[in-house]
Amino acid sequence: MSVPNFLDNIRCNDNRFSTFKIMLVSWALFLIQWLHEVSSAGENWGAWSPWPVSCSVTCGPGKRCRTRQCFDGFGKVKKDSDCVGSNTDCLTCVLSSICPRQPGWSAWSDWTECILTEDKTNLKPDSMGCLPGTKTRTRLCNNPPPDVGVNAIFCSGSSREIKRCSYGCPDTPQLDEYSVKARVTQQVQKDHLATRVQRKSPKDHSEIVMVRAAGDRVLLDCNTEAYKMVKETLEAKSLGISQLSLPTKRATISWRLGGRPINHKRRPVKAKEKRLIPPIPDLFDEEERWVSKLDRTHILVQGSQLILHNLKPHDTGLYTCHLKVGDEEWMATFFSVIVLGQQFSAPALMPFYLHSNVGEQSPFEGGNLHWYDAARLVWTHNGEPMFNDLLVRPRARIRLLSQLNNSMQGQWECHLLIPLPNPPTTQASKNTTFTSSFLTNAFFLQVTPRPPSRWELGDRPPRVARLRLIALATMIFSLSLVVAVSLTTWAVRRWVKMTPRLDQMEACVEEVIDDRTRLFLTAKKRARERRQCLQPFLRSEMREILKLRRNPPPEPEEPNLQPSESNKHLTTPSTNDA
Repeated sequence: MSVPNFLDNIRCNDNRFSTFKIMLVSWALFLIQWLHEVSSAGENWGAWSPWPVSCSVTCGPGKRCRTRQCFDGFGKVKKDSDCVGSNTDCLTCVLSSICPRQPGWSAWSDWTECILTEDKTNLKPDSMGCLPGTKTRTRLCNNPPPDVGVNAIFCSGSSREIKRCSYGCPDTPQLDEYSVKARVTQQVQKDHLATRVQRKSPKDHSEIVMVRAAGDRVLLDCNTEAYKMVKETLEAKSLGISQLSLPTKRATISWRLGGRPINHKRRPVKAKEKRLIPPIPDLFDEEERWVSKLDRTHILVQGSQLILHNLKPHDTGLYTCHLKVGDEEWMATFFSVIVLGQQFSAPALMPFYLHSNVGEQSPFEGGNLHWYDAARLVWTHNGEPMFNDLLVRPRARIRLLSQLNNSMQGQWECHLLIPLPNPPTTQASKNTTFTSSFLTNAFFLQVTPRPPSRWELGDRPPRVARLRLIALATMIFSLSLVVAVSLTTWAVRRWVKMTPRLDQMEACVEEVIDDRTRLFLTAKKRARERRQCLQPFLRSEMREILKLRRNPPPEPEEPNLQPSESNKHLTTPSTNDA
């Protein structure tokens, strides 16, 4: 229905409408119709941007594109999908130059035989009877080969690799103390290479990373090939070395949890031996605090085996076995135990430390491991990588989250990445490739709400304001009560301090009595002295009185009261006048 028809109906149906009401209704209907027209306009495309001058490529066919934006009826930028059509308009541009072909490397050749390094010819053989040497391998840039011309692109990288090797090693090494240590080091490296590094899938690590449920049992065995070789060598049961001049020593095994020695009779205790790297105070204190709060099960050590009965969630950790002969120590093997159901909670806006379970004192530091300097720790949050840093850095092993928020709640996991043993395996090397990943810690972090601040409490409902008022009144009353009690206590102490004691009161009474007695005696003495001074005067007065009584004085004559003649004459006028 249009506006005029509607107004006619109004005039016909109800003649009581005033002119003002009719105008008001007309303006309202006009405004509604205008808003409907504006809202029905929807989203439309804006103007196209200028065409670019350059092409998208430097050789061959390319494109030049211009764009436009989608706006609503009020001029606000909207999504491109809200408008009908495309936001991009492209034209094909062809450059006259021909694009060069991208070449590629062929496969590496086999390693050459080990040759003696030229600058090392004058060195003496090492404990194994070997000299330093090198071997090389090459590759060709022919897969496919580069184009011929000035603008040709060549393969990136080096066409030759050089690796160190041992030259001229004897078949049967001399077995003295140093050669035995060298053999043990070599065997430990082989054990790590075979059982801890060269694994292709997570299933291959099921004997290393043991994921168990709470209440299960775990057995960790340190009976490695290196340990067997050391036992046989030192016990002179193989190779006939009992005739050699080896010192009488015994191979010992020790276990560590997170870099801390394990006291299997109790709980993990603080390390007391000399450290290779000084501890970082804040990380050391944080680990002390963290370990003291963990509830772990009893640990049983039998020979080369470590047994954990009735696992608890806090038994999650990195267990390392260390082989020691004399002053030399090797990290023979390591295991990661993950107990399901480990949870931690912390309030928002508070700091929280992520413990990798490697420990502030890394058990790999003195383990004679060639891959330690290039190993990395990767933290993931709900499956997404969050932090990636070198294992040798203490603040990577114990990482600080300075301020928690709700987005940090979820499942956290720490993975130890061990690089390929082939060189280079140095810190921060771009060419380092990782072959093995071990899960060292997994837990669920719950971020609890932080306590509301005083500013937030002021924005709460009125009942909170009333509670705040009650708290304020209670605080003022408490302060007043404290002040009153303090003043009363001060007054009582002062009154007690100023009140005389019994001996003081007795002394005062005695002093008053002495003063009164002294005054009384003084007054009595003075009265006696004055009486003695007045007695002569009194006696003389009494004698005069007695004398007067005995010889009274004569009575005086009465005066003549009659006037004379002259007086009469003088007094008469006055009488008359009166």
